[in-house]
Amino acid sequence: MRIGGSRAQRRRTAGWLAAAGLILVALTVGPTIGDNAPGRASSAEAAAAAGTPTPTSTAVASTPTAPPEPTTTPTPIPTPRPDPLTWALLERALADRDWTEATFIYDEAHELIEERGRAAFPNLELAMAETYPDRLRRVDQLTTARDFDDAIAELDRLLRWYPGRPALLDRHGAIRHWANQLDGAVEWTDSVPHLFIHSLITDTDRVFDGDYSDAGYRLFMITQLEFERALEQLYANDYLLVDVHDLYRVTEAGIEATPLLLPAGKRPLVLSIDDVSYYDYMAPDGFPDRLEIDSELNVATVMTDVDGTERLTLDGDAMPILDRFVWDHPEFSLGGAKGIIALTGYEGVFGYDISIDQVDEPDFAQRRTAAEQVATRLRELGWDFASHSYTHDDALRSPNVAYGRFVYDSDRWNEDIKPVLGDVDLYISPFGFDLGETNQRLRYLVDQMGFNAFMPISHNTDMSWGDGYLRMYRTALDGYMLGQAPHLLAAFLDAETVIDEARFR
Repeated sequence: MRIGGSRAQRRRTAGWLAAAGLILVALTVGPTIGDNAPGRASSAEAAAAAGTPTPTSTAVASTPTAPPEPTTTPTPIPTPRPDPLTWALLERALADRDWTEATFIYDEAHELIEERGRAAFPNLELAMAETYPDRLRRVDQLTTARDFDDAIAELDRLLRWYPGRPALLDRHGAIRHWANQLDGAVEWTDSVPHLFIHSLITDTDRVFDGDYSDAGYRLFMITQLEFERALEQLYANDYLLVDVHDLYRVTEAGIEATPLLLPAGKRPLVLSIDDVSYYDYMAPDGFPDRLEIDSELNVATVMTDVDGTERLTLDGDAMPILDRFVWDHPEFSLGGAKGIIALTGYEGVFGYDISIDQVDEPDFAQRRTAAEQVATRLRELGWDFASHSYTHDDALRSPNVAYGRFVYDSDRWNEDIKPVLGDVDLYISPFGFDLGETNQRLRYLVDQMGFNAFMPISHNTDMSWGDGYLRMYRTALDGYMLGQAPHLLAAFLDAETVIDEARFR
């Protein structure tokens, strides 16, 4: 599938390439294959030219003989020849720096071009480098849309450009697995569990240091090692990540449940990560400064060492770690689903402060653009987003918080944060507060704000369907649960073998 370029331009180029193909066939195959074809020496002529005596016939008695065994003469395989029209089209596109057109021509005639050699076409490698990011994004967009056949076709084209490129090889096996993942699928009819975490502790020496924030970190967060161990155990216990949107569809009348089909023997799991904003108070403790997109289009973490050195890593928080894990274990995800990132707004998102009190800062627009780009890329990689309120204010702990305050908080998030993230229909309550079916605050979220799922905290509680929304309870995977209530996690993992020894140093 070609990315970019006008339809007329594609038709014109395709026509030229088709004409070039006819010329190539005429040049290659010739008018006939027989020995006496014009321009081709007969067997006798060839032998004479080589100085080999030509046998002559000798009269012998007529003796009946068995008919000769039939033989099959292999059909000559045409050898590709340089195609001046293809070269001209490619060279013109490269001279015009029309990288999209140039790579399209390459995709259509790559065997001829590779036979001649890429070096014969100045700027061809540059054309590939310039268009590669958009083409890779297209692979991921098609994958997220579960258009696996087109994703594979596009990926195969890119693998002809860069046969050994790791980012492409990562996707090669995973997408093919997902394309056939539901062969022999069975319907899941039980409740779907939901685990949640916060941003990961990556530097235990800076976090577990006995200062005022130490206790909170120990209770409410897990370390990078604990997350990696948890993933391995969840995978071994036959869980696989599902997109919560696989559980329902939106109709004119509201939402309705849809059947969840899974590979036989697998158990579904929804995962969410709260507060991926990297608040100011976290800065001294080794958490990421922000998320950025690296050269291979991974969403990476920008870390600042104690000496002030910045590093771009793929293990600074749960998102890049899970991305890697899913590439390596595609069986752990249904069609490439990852998780839900629950975001507040009072200090922005992803480490970019785009809160309203920052609007006069000279780099405000730049921050907002960067946050939008990260959000878009995360969606392309299979992540989803939820509102986690704007302020995460203590007043929101109560289901009886002043209605006006609740509405203000919800509207503020909708106005300031939702446009950065795109369409969001999930609400993950701050502090895990629950709201009854008739609570006017819940009705505001569902009826006025358009949220289709409400997600409070209640460990190991089945999901249910309310009036126009899904109610899905979440179970915490945090330090308290690992150390003080491991029985509540027993259905998922063995807490004793997950817990990080650094907690006890």
